[in-house]
Amino acid sequence: MSELFGFVVLQCLLAAAGLGLLRAMGLVAPGAGSALVGAGPALLTGTSLVVMLLIALLVIGAPLTLGTIALVSLAVAGAGFGVVRLRSAPASPVSRATGRSSNAVRLRRGAIAVAGVYVVLGAYALARAPTRSDDARIWSLKGLTLIYYDSLRPEIFLNPATGLAHPVYPLFQPVLEAVLGRAMGQPELRLFHAELWLVLAAAIWTVGYLIWWRCSRPLREQVGLALLAMLAITPAVVSNIWSGYADATGAVLLATGAVAVGLWMDGKKSGHLWLGTILLAAAANTKDEDTIGVVLVLLAASVVLAARNDRLRLRLWLGAAGVCALLIMPWRIWTAAHHLSDSVVPPLPRALSPVFILDRLPQLQQTASAMITQTLNGWGWLAAIFIALSALCLATRTARRLAAFYLLSFAALNTSLLWLYTTTSVSLAFLIPTSMSRTVTVFMAMTPFASAHLLTKLLSTPAEDRPPMLPSSSRAAPTRTSRPPP
Repeated sequence: MSELFGFVVLQCLLAAAGLGLLRAMGLVAPGAGSALVGAGPALLTGTSLVVMLLIALLVIGAPLTLGTIALVSLAVAGAGFGVVRLRSAPASPVSRATGRSSNAVRLRRGAIAVAGVYVVLGAYALARAPTRSDDARIWSLKGLTLIYYDSLRPEIFLNPATGLAHPVYPLFQPVLEAVLGRAMGQPELRLFHAELWLVLAAAIWTVGYLIWWRCSRPLREQVGLALLAMLAITPAVVSNIWSGYADATGAVLLATGAVAVGLWMDGKKSGHLWLGTILLAAAANTKDEDTIGVVLVLLAASVVLAARNDRLRLRLWLGAAGVCALLIMPWRIWTAAHHLSDSVVPPLPRALSPVFILDRLPQLQQTASAMITQTLNGWGWLAAIFIALSALCLATRTARRLAAFYLLSFAALNTSLLWLYTTTSVSLAFLIPTSMSRTVTVFMAMTPFASAHLLTKLLSTPAEDRPPMLPSSSRAAPTRTSRPPP
């Protein structure tokens, strides 16, 4: 019972930290109802920032204890709510339109109920998944180290005998596992799979919340929700979480951060940009491929903004990129200071030479063939749906900037993975069969999220044709007014 209590308290602490951040960003309105609707985004946001701050504290030598976890979580929550109190005007309440049909309401409630049951059953099933392979050798090994020793032990991170544990890999997932173990009073290697499942569910919830928040859309515009659900039932994602790997975790953080940045570029408030910054930084702290992906997503955003000569947003983008770099730097500084390296990383700067890449054309062709095969086998039609929707947006001049951003990001992520496999010194005969089915997640996880956003734009009713959006405080009984004279 004490373990269950620790698990629940931890989720509440992380969600409280995230709720404070979202309130400060203006992405959650006041009130218990709004907090409940934003619980998933709050959990994802709080988990992302708290874990990254704990990584920074580990780097400077602070112990990872239960007190440290609670203090950081409460400090983040306090800072967020403190910013809200300092503002002269509170955030406006969530807008709701009148005249919803009873069928639409019943359908929506039914979908929420089904999703809730699916998440609970999935967490229950995954809590019994075994700890093996890369999970035991890389992620849980580091997580156990931090549970037992609460510091970055040289015996694990600097010992050549543990080279297969990839000591240079970022620490987001091991630290999250250690946080769970500390909260529950003992290592919980199997139950941690359920925590990863909750991160996936929170990411899907976050994207749906951000796209449809403050909007009461007609039912036909909510078809995109089905695309979000497809990520949760994709075998490649479920099996990755079952195995305890970090590929799905990093990929969904990257995809959610990209959508938040896309919403900001689409004209939403700056809070979306800062949320995207936190989620992208969390992705970069999860896996090396995601670190490269974060850089490419930010560069894709800058290219689209520069093409529109949007100087104000470019300045905001520059600030967000700086914050993102600050959140990524602690672990990278620690690995550089201890001269850690990874054999999988291509030999720089030679790997950037066009001559070197041309000499490895057979490896490039082999990698491309494997990527296409794994994408079709594990992800079905998601890539085709995304490309078709992007092309339709460009052709119809609907959200062209948004479609260009997602297409550039998708193409850049594909190219980066091709480059990594083509230029690595590790044999592809070993690397492709053991990793390609997982690493394609870095660019494929973004496709259902981006498709949902683009489909909403394509099906959206023009603003002037929408029903009026009334805040909850304004939904009073209508008063009779005299008709003005003709």
